[in-house]
Amino acid sequence: MGGSINSICVFCGAAEGINPAHAEAACALGQAMAERGLGLVYGAGNVGLMGVLADAVLAQDGRAIGVIPEKLVNRELAHQGLTDLHVVATMHERKAKMHELCDAYIALPGGIGTMEEFFEAVTWRQLGYHDKPIALLNVGGFYDGDGNWRVCYMPTTAGAWSYATFSSVGELDGQEGSFSVTAAS
Repeated sequence: MGGSINSICVFCGAAEGINPAHAEAACALGQAMAERGLGLVYGAGNVGLMGVLADAVLAQDGRAIGVIPEKLVNRELAHQGLTDLHVVATMHERKAKMHELCDAYIALPGGIGTMEEFFEAVTWRQLGYHDKPIALLNVGGFYDGDGNWRVCYMPTTAGAWSYATFSSVGELDGQEGSFSVTAAS
């Protein structure tokens, strides 16, 4: 397990929400990933934060790989300009394929689906199925709530567990024990 980071799976909403900062953060994250040569793996949507994120990556000539269940393609929600589009049968296959294609995870603001995907990645890590870095980008305090939403697992340099939350894309760079938003060589 472990290794260099070439692609990041980003979980985020199929809606932009009411806070413009969420779309701004999705755009900034997409630009930062593309500028650093990091590929995007995501749910393949062309709407909401998913669409903003993918469009930002593609506008910088980055790689955007989408994974979407056939049922959602038929609703015309699949982004048609992606570097690669994987169409799968079920949501379970979607999550497994995204996991296979990525080296790390970031969750942006989103709804129940975003949280379900995020917590499954955290659970898989906790159970030892992977050791990929996982971050929660808490834009504008979106996940503050009662304080229980702000936790994510990040390996420290000593191999111990630490918990972290980030409120901006810039904070992801250079965090001790976290992955930096830079391309692996």
